Amino acid sequence: MSVRDVVTWNSMITGFNQNGYDVEALDMFGDMLKDSSLKLDKFTLASVLSACANLEKLEHGKQIHAYIIRTEFNATGAVGNALISCYAKAGGVEIARKIVEHSGISYLDVIAFTALLDGYFKLGDIGQARRIFDSLRDRDVVTWTAMLVGYEQNGLNEDAVELFRSMVREGPKPNNYTLVAMLSVSSSLASLDHGKQIHASAVRSGEASSLSVSNALITMYSRAGNINAARRVFHLIHWHRETVSWRRGDTTV
Repeated sequence: MSVRDVVTWNSMITGFNQNGYDVEALDMFGDMLKDSSLKLDKFTLASVLSACANLEKLEHGKQIHAYIIRTEFNATGAVGNALISCYAKAGGVEIARKIVEHSGISYLDVIAFTALLDGYFKLGDIGQARRIFDSLRDRDVVTWTAMLVGYEQNGLNEDAVELFRSMVREGPKPNNYTLVAMLSVSSSLASLDHGKQIHASAVRSGEASSLSVSNALITMYSRAGNINAARRVFHLIHWHRETVSWRRGDTTV
């Protein structure tokens, strides 16, 4: 190719980044910078910052941030979210927090929020994580689940239970990841009653047949001492797999 414009470079950098070749994405970006005629755009910056985040390259992220400030680039939308994710994942969660405070939280996407949340959880700053969660206007199932998992991983099981009750009342329908997290909470609390409620929720939502949920149910019932219930779930997995296999076989006859 005789002429490579910014779109061409972006396609390669984004392709590397989206397929897990983040080192190659940064190498390609380095080559791109050697062409002084090219002007970086939001797609370039978002992809490169995503690669820095995945590799936890804090210094690289700071250099790109410096470029954004120096060129007065509009760091909202995809670029702003990628910048926050980069700092949060690479150990600069306090810088990420300052960016959020300066720019506002309304444009945060799920990826940036979960990265920020995870950064605070790693620091043990659960209160700040919850304040960010509470300030979000549109909280989808991924956002709720991220907060629940954070509570569960930090041993704050009672807080997880309370938040899950709020989710059931006013939030989106729990998915299998939500249910697995809450079954883990029930296991830690050895709370059979709460575990049964989660089981009922899984049945209502159609997630009870999910292998991850079924395994979590078996663990929960076993730890709570209800071996018969654990055995019933185990046999249901076996029955479900046989039924699905039979149906698949039947369609091919």
